[in-house]
Amino acid sequence: MNETLLIWLFGGMSAWLGAITAMVLLLKTEVTKIRTILIITSKRAAEILHSPDDHLGLDELLDNYKKHHHDLPLAEWEALKARCEEVIANPNCTKSERLLALVVVEFSTHKLSRKF
Repeated sequence: MNETLLIWLFGGMSAWLGAITAMVLLLKTEVTKIRTILIITSKRAAEILHSPDDHLGLDELLDNYKKHHHDLPLAEWEALKARCEEVIANPNCTKSERLLALVVVEFSTHKLSRKF
C-alpha cells in the first residue's frame, strides 16, 4: 500500500475518533444537566407537597426523601411512589398536589428502574 494513503487513512480515522469522543463528552454533559434539573425539580416538588397538617399522609416519606434521596432504601422508594400514586388518583386532592405528586412518582420510577 502507498505510504501517503496510509497516512491519510490514519489521519482520517484519528479525526473521526476525536469527533466521536467529543460528541460523547458533550452528550454526557447534557445528560448530567438534565439529571440535575430533575433532581432539583423533584426535591422542590417534595418540599411543596410537605404540609403542616399531613393531610396527604406523605410528610414522613417526603422528609426521608429530602434528607436521604441518594441512599433511600428500595422499600421507601416503593412506599413513596405508591403513596404519591394514591394522591394522583384521589379526586379530592387539588390539581397542583396531583401534579407535584406526579413529579415525585416519575422520579421514584426512574430511581427504582436504576436500582435493579
